[in-house]
Amino acid sequence: MTKIAHASGDERHKLRGGKAGDQTGTEVTIREWYNRPWNCVLHWRDPIMAERCASNMERGCRNDRIGYNQDRRNTALVEARKVNYDMGRITKPCETDCSAMAMLACIYAGIPETALYKNGNSATTSTLKARLKATGAVEIRTADKYTKSPDYNSRGDLLLYEGHHVAVQIEDGKNVRPAKTEMLIPDISHYHPVNDWAAVKESCPVMFSKATQGTEFVDSTLKDFVKGCEQYNIPYWLYTYLNRGNELAQTKFLVETCKDLVGKNFIGFVLDVEANNKPENVRKAYDWLAKRYRAMIYTGYSDYSKYKEIVLEIPLWWEARYGKNDGSYSSAYPCHSGADMHQYTSRGYCPGIPGKADLNRIVPPASTEDFTLHTAAPAEEAAREGKPYAGKYPVFASGRDCYKQGDGITTLTNYPTQIKRLQMLINWINTGDTVYSKRITGSIAADGKYGSDTVKAVKAAQKAIGANVDGVFGPQTLRLAKQFTR
Repeated sequence: MTKIAHASGDERHKLRGGKAGDQTGTEVTIREWYNRPWNCVLHWRDPIMAERCASNMERGCRNDRIGYNQDRRNTALVEARKVNYDMGRITKPCETDCSAMAMLACIYAGIPETALYKNGNSATTSTLKARLKATGAVEIRTADKYTKSPDYNSRGDLLLYEGHHVAVQIEDGKNVRPAKTEMLIPDISHYHPVNDWAAVKESCPVMFSKATQGTEFVDSTLKDFVKGCEQYNIPYWLYTYLNRGNELAQTKFLVETCKDLVGKNFIGFVLDVEANNKPENVRKAYDWLAKRYRAMIYTGYSDYSKYKEIVLEIPLWWEARYGKNDGSYSSAYPCHSGADMHQYTSRGYCPGIPGKADLNRIVPPASTEDFTLHTAAPAEEAAREGKPYAGKYPVFASGRDCYKQGDGITTLTNYPTQIKRLQMLINWINTGDTVYSKRITGSIAADGKYGSDTVKAVKAAQKAIGANVDGVFGPQTLRLAKQFTR
């Protein structure tokens, strides 16, 4: 039978007046599903949040320091704050009730405390539905198949009998296909150092941390961060915040500071570009770095027009866009087309990292492997596998993330230079030469017009580089073209 978790009653089966802590082992409990009756189910939209909610309820129910008492229902909150809302780590006897305990699980899942607690008092079974609904994190389900049976409910779903009781289902129903969850990708600094590396290892496929800023500052947690990643075999990147001016010297300071410190799990360096840096200085710093290590650039969403000719030409680009910045990802606030990683919040939660942290997600067609695989140094790779394209890559037109048939003829007639760059790149992929020749099969004229010959050539190049073969030159084709060597 499917299991649920909830706060039940004190050691005397009463609602008030009991001793602090779980005196019987059943004041907060895991039991088989039953029909209370429930009149709605609150289903998490994000499977990661659902998992955090369920796992925290399980840990809380197994912690005998948490008991039941409605009069002192918020004392568990006081203790949970000390351990980043992880109820399993509470060490001082305290009290809760069904709704206050469920709300602690929701905070651990990523809902801000301020959304669920007012003046230090938890939402109740009469108010929690409205408060959770207002966050946009849950879907309210009222159909009988959800309220009268566990079979269609998911692990982490909240079962609510409004005004009376709430529980959390901690196992998927038999008709539920387990959700595929994304791993968490935090980037941190001395403001939020890791305090539980085992928890980070379980949740994070790759880590990012600040190393330097300017030509003097070194992050105080750099050595501990590198040591933790190496000990727990977590791939990691290190970044420098580039102050405005002398960006190349700052980049060299980053490398000099880190080169003898990093170990086998180090992947590469990131240039954090958000200080109104001049594009030409950023390009110079990046070019120097990319010749020596795997490299990436981080920019803000509002700076896209300033740096797009750089970031759309490099293999990996990281962009920040927060939207509501409530700790969760929302598809309503996407990053620009061509970005490979999206920093979507500065108020996210990651197990093992206290407080709120920056969280990121990988943007398809990029994959986790793009950020975690160890590769040879650029010079070694070029010598072994050939060299990358030496010409200029095309930049997409404003408001458009692709070039397609008709461009330069009836559409996008103001972009002949970019289409010519595209055609020269495609020639090089297909023939090894950017220049058109009638004698070379597959060669096309770089005339700035995306006609049927260009479509055919793009399809051939897409097949060669492993892109989707559709004749449209979009972000995936550009990205894979940048990785192609010959």
